[in-house]
Amino acid sequence: MNNYLEILIIIVTAGLLLISLVGWTNLRARRQSQQRYLTGISWLQQLRLLLTAVQQHRGLTNGFLNGDSKAKARIAEQQRIINAQINTLNRLGKWSHQNERWLSIQDHWERLASNYINQQASYALEQHNRLVLNLLYLIEDCAEQHHLQELYLTSNKSADELWKATLFNAEYIGQARALGTGVAAAHHCSSVARIRLKYIHSQLDSYCRQANDSNINEKLRPLLISLESDIMVAHPAINPLDYFSLATNALEAVVEVFDRGLEQLAQQLNSPASLKPNG
Repeated sequence: MNNYLEILIIIVTAGLLLISLVGWTNLRARRQSQQRYLTGISWLQQLRLLLTAVQQHRGLTNGFLNGDSKAKARIAEQQRIINAQINTLNRLGKWSHQNERWLSIQDHWERLASNYINQQASYALEQHNRLVLNLLYLIEDCAEQHHLQELYLTSNKSADELWKATLFNAEYIGQARALGTGVAAAHHCSSVARIRLKYIHSQLDSYCRQANDSNINEKLRPLLISLESDIMVAHPAINPLDYFSLATNALEAVVEVFDRGLEQLAQQLNSPASLKPNG
């Protein structure tokens, strides 16, 4: 009888130890996933700051190269901001150190920053567009490598909408700002610029209707009106910096959606409920 009792105690003890081990292993895995998600969110927050700074540099340089001499001082300050942000990213962690796209972006920026003033406006604008596109792709790479696509903002809204839709719509505004600022500085809208701006206008008008966000509507509608009445006309007369500010207000409204989304994800991950077992 004592042997049976001893065997039963051993079996029960072993079972409890196994359950504890499985529970500890699952908790450890959830904590590792949580930390990976939070690290990825930190990267995206810093990359977004760099993206926005490069987009601003693009708009200012296109205005300058089309005749707005007042933009030069702001360009120099913007370059300092971008260089500081690149240094911040390089200190953030090891993820980017061997990332070929990130290394290419840094090289591209160094060449563009030192030589934009000697380029034709159209060429400098195109180089900026390529740089911005690579940054958007890097943000996607970063999100995927940290598995952020596994997260949800709501029960039916995936987190990847933030970097696959929101930032790309913000980039349409960035392109409208850069191209429109150049048109305003030159006091001329070429047929090529008009075609491009009409396409951007249609994309932004569609986004504005679908966004269902009062702040975006409030900031984006004036830009769409200005594009039609002040930029895509025979003789644009709007001040380049006034147009730049108008477009910046609209861009910031969209970027705010991205920033709020990342903050929401971080709050969800930092809540005690995030480490509770499923079910």
